[in-house]
Amino acid sequence: EQLLVPPTQFQIEAGEIDIEQAELNLMRVENNYAKTLLRSPINGVIAEIQVEEGQPVLPGQAVIAISDRSRLQIVALIDETDIDAVAVAMPAFIRLDALPDVDLAAVVTEIALLGKEIEGVVNFDVRFALQETDVRVREGMTAEAFILLDSRENVLAVPNSYITRRGADFSVNVLQDDGTVVERRVVIRIITHKKKKNKKGFNEGGI
Repeated sequence: EQLLVPPTQFQIEAGEIDIEQAELNLMRVENNYAKTLLRSPINGVIAEIQVEEGQPVLPGQAVIAISDRSRLQIVALIDETDIDAVAVAMPAFIRLDALPDVDLAAVVTEIALLGKEIEGVVNFDVRFALQETDVRVREGMTAEAFILLDSRENVLAVPNSYITRRGADFSVNVLQDDGTVVERRVVIRIITHKKKKNKKGFNEGGI
């Protein structure tokens, strides 16, 4: 049998120092490894990777683009002559060139305080947040925003081209049952870029 000689105090202290050094080395390696991981501050989908594996990265350099599809927004320009009628929280809808038959509900979330001149016209950036999502919507798509400034019930919508204006009066030509055409004065309540909303003057079905 072989007797084991107990370690000296020096050997014990040296061993403890080796363990502490190994733990420090492990901590250093773990910290260095953690620095190689990228953690996004938001939930989303990786839309683009902007660097290659092994490529050096500078501080502040973007390496990936994250798309948060739950918070899609659009920024549209509104003319200075119309901006006074726009307010935050106004309802709106968004229409995409790629999906012309789909209207996406939205709301005005921000109006720029400073306008910018484009081709001699001052415009303001207005930000809209989509209230609903559609899997077919992609970032970068061309879109048009429509803001609901006013609404009326039980009125008729008439194309602008059918309206005749003389001073402050508006009228339309109405086809009678006997084939004659009668000019009839109407009251306009709302004017849009395509149609006017007629409150009174003629009934639905009149031509």
